[in-house]
Order: sequence, then structure tokens, then C-alpha cells
Amino acid sequence: MRFHPVRTDSRSGPLREGAAARSAAGGVFRAAHGHLHLPFADNCGHWEFVDNLNPVHAIQGFFLAAFLAFASSAPAQSSFPGWSPSTPYKTRIDLIHSLGRDLSPAQVDGLLAYLSAPDPSLRPDREAALKNDVWNLLREQTVLPTNLVPTTIAVFRAHEQASAILDYCIQHLGAVALRVEDAASLRDLRECLEEASRENARPYSGTALIALTHVPAPGSPDRTFLLARTLALASDPAAHPAARATALQIGAEQGFSGVLPHVRAILADSSHPATLHVSALAALGALGDATDLPRLAAFAAAHPHPRFRPALNGARIMLIQKTQPTKMF
Repeated sequence: MRFHPVRTDSRSGPLREGAAARSAAGGVFRAAHGHLHLPFADNCGHWEFVDNLNPVHAIQGFFLAAFLAFASSAPAQSSFPGWSPSTPYKTRIDLIHSLGRDLSPAQVDGLLAYLSAPDPSLRPDREAALKNDVWNLLREQTVLPTNLVPTTIAVFRAHEQASAILDYCIQHLGAVALRVEDAASLRDLRECLEEASRENARPYSGTALIALTHVPAPGSPDRTFLLARTLALASDPAAHPAARATALQIGAEQGFSGVLPHVRAILADSSHPATLHVSALAALGALGDATDLPRLAAFAAAHPHPRFRPALNGARIMLIQKTQPTKMF
């Protein structure tokens, strides 16, 4: 699954990076940390134990449970996840990574509440990374939380959080779509993605286009919308460069030849960012023809930097292959 890149923290990359790491670590946590699932209880005071309980851990768990029983007589504490503004970032990340795929309703509600509001206690990049991991966790629950999609849509539409978090909203909406069974929720999800795709100046407009390529039940109207928004982004000089590069990528993958004039115009303008030029080279190889070979040569002469060579060579090979007759075996 492809995602428009959003890098916020070396620990947590976009979507599947963090998700795959945590999924692989889920079983390791239990094996490496004995048999007590997690050193905290849910809001109802329930503790989870698993088979083959180690006697030492049982004793530790007994005293810990006794302590909690005593603490329960104190004033009510904050709802799950229960960390305070002074809780270190790594402690929060480790807590999220230690959770399984069968959270209690109270835990789910607490995590959704955390996603819904800005967290001024963390640096923006760390807040985005932590919330990305929370979304990963909630998306991977055995039973998809009912309020996950509505909450994510609300966070995006409120526009109260950092751009990276809004981008994560769109990424996770696209990723969770295949698990959404309710027709009304799926309709709301698609409408939110379409809204995001219209915000050309924001990087997540490209992210929304990617998500729309794999939202369920594609049909002629959906493809028509995707084509229109792809062309609108590809042709808009004021669009965010990352979103515009994504539009070129989608145009090439979907065979939207209408982006080709914009691809050629981008390659003729040296003022564009390198990332946009690289995407344009790839799109030219996919959509262009033999008449574009001189255009590639001119670009290579004007841009001798080695970073362009892979894209240049790839486009050149694709264009040359189009001029050669198909061999019959």
C-alpha cells in the first residue's frame, strides 16, 4: 500500500512502518516480559494474565494488585491512557506499543479522546509520531472501534492540529476503509477524502488522492472525480509541491494522459523542487513517447546532479522500449 510520505520522527514512519513493527512486537512483549500483559489496569480495575504464569510474577502481581486496591479508595484518576504532561515521550510510546488488539471500551474511548485534542506537552513531531502509533493500534483492533472513523474525520475537519497530524488522519482513513462495513461510515469517509483532495495548497491533498485510489467500490463516478482532481493538482503551480508530485505519480499509474502536458512543462522549468522533477521524469517515462527523448536530453544537460540519473535513465529506457517493435516468441 502506497502512502504520501510524512516523516515526523525516526521512531514512527507513516502508517505501515510503525504498524508492522508493533504487530511483530506484540507477541514478543509477552515472551520477553513474563506473563503479566501490562503493568496497568483498565478503568474497571481488571488485570489480564496469560497461561504459564511465572510464580515470581504472580507474587509481584499480587502486591501490585493490592496496591491498586488501596489506591482505588483515593480520588478518581485521569481516564486512560492516564499519562500526565510530564510523562516522558518514550514512556508513552512504550505503553502504546505494549497494548494488544483487544482493548477494552474504556481504553478505546480514552485513546480516541487523546487523538481528538492537541497535546501541547510534546514537541509537534513527537505528538504526531505518538498519535500515528495510536491510530495504528486502533486500526488493528480485532473489532474495529465504531467511533474510529467519525473521530478521525472530526479531527481532520476541525483543523486544530498540526499539518502532519492532519495528513495522518487522511492516511489512516484510506487505510481503514477496507475494514469499514457500514455504508454510511464509508460514505462519510469518502466525502472527507474528497474534501481533503481539494485543498491544493496542503500536502495532504496528494495523500487524499492516493487514499481514493483504493477506497472500496470504485466506479465510473469515482474514477471521474479522481481524474479531475489529479489534473487539477498537476496543473496548479500554487499547489503544494509534494501534493503535485503525488498527482503526477497517480496520473502515471492510472494512465491519465491528460497530465502529460503538465509533466513536460514542469521539466522545462528549472525552478521546481527536485522531488517534483523526479516525479515528472517518472511520469514522462510512463506516459510519453519517442518525441520526448530530446526533452530528456535537454533536462539532463541542464540538471547534471547525480540525484536525477536514476529517474532519467528509467524514463529513457521506458521511452526507448516504446519505439521498439514487440518481439514475438
